[in-house]
Amino acid sequence: MLHYSAKYHLIMKKLNNFTPILLLILALLYTLFGMSQTENKTGFPLYGNETRITGFAGPSLSISEIKNKPALFKGGSGGIIVNKSFFAGAFAETHAGSHNTGRLSLTLENRQSVTYSNLRTNFGFAGLIFGYIRQKTENFRLQAGMGIALGSVSLSENDYRLDFRENIINDGVFVIIPKAEAGFRLFPFIRTTLGLGYRIVRGTGKTTVTSEGTLNNYPNNKDFSGPLVSISFLMGNFNS
Repeated sequence: MLHYSAKYHLIMKKLNNFTPILLLILALLYTLFGMSQTENKTGFPLYGNETRITGFAGPSLSISEIKNKPALFKGGSGGIIVNKSFFAGAFAETHAGSHNTGRLSLTLENRQSVTYSNLRTNFGFAGLIFGYIRQKTENFRLQAGMGIALGSVSLSENDYRLDFRENIINDGVFVIIPKAEAGFRLFPFIRTTLGLGYRIVRGTGKTTVTSEGTLNNYPNNKDFSGPLVSISFLMGNFNS
């Protein structure tokens, strides 16, 4: 009975982590198909020409580092493309792997010392993306852009509880991700993009008192900043 309950809570935790990303993708897909009904054109001019607006949405994966260890992130993005030259939209990512702190002893506000043997690192963020597209051919394009997001970094016990209020440490963070990407058409309305970027994280650095003294900036910004590679699978009208 206990084993069944643990498995149930594990499934619920995974669903809870993925739900915001799924809702974002569904909302952007709804917008995408709504745009397709209007033949991807608007009625107002831009420098004397008709403005063409199309939409895109899809899931993504990226690999970077957390505390000098490889880290996998899952997420999604979506938005609009204006005249095949500019894009803007929203994105979200969350850490999909498991990074543990090992043994950590903390002195709480009531001066009681508590030792944790296996704290899990949680990291996620969501925000806006925008950039410029250089259309080389119908099947290939280059693009450069930036993501700006808000998120959180926290440490929690490796149990099956879902309550974020029980996090041991919880820091709000500001994230900037400049990125260059190459896009390849797989099918008329499906494109994959390969990207190379750098994640800049600011906002961590709470002073944590331990039973052995004081650890400044734990966790710190450099533990979550660094280069990344990404792959996305996007659905949309990219050539109208």
